[in-house]
Amino acid sequence: MKNYVQRGTASYCTAPGGGWASGQLVAVGRAVGVAGAAVASGATGAVHWVGQFILPKDTGTAWSAGDLLYFNAAGAGGLGSCTKTSGTQVVGVAVKAALSGDTSGEVRLNGAWTS
Repeated sequence: MKNYVQRGTASYCTAPGGGWASGQLVAVGRAVGVAGAAVASGATGAVHWVGQFILPKDTGTAWSAGDLLYFNAAGAGGLGSCTKTSGTQVVGVAVKAALSGDTSGEVRLNGAWTS
């Protein structure tokens, strides 16, 4: 197929001011993914859109497997976290239950842009 570019499980994106840490939950416009490596501000690096990852979680709320999770840009000390509080950017779903005091949880990324 002459218009095929790539599989789309990851894309190269430009990191904003502050850059990204390897494994950091990141928002790129309306999409949320996981940085594949540390990337300096203004440099490009892979962002993974699909897969299962252990990601930062907001404390105070428990997760059940299958719960829909959203991006909290202010969570995890400003690095971004997952929350059950409805927001505009869907991250994915909880793969396993997590207690309210847990600071991370296992998440399957949505792999889609949100409107």
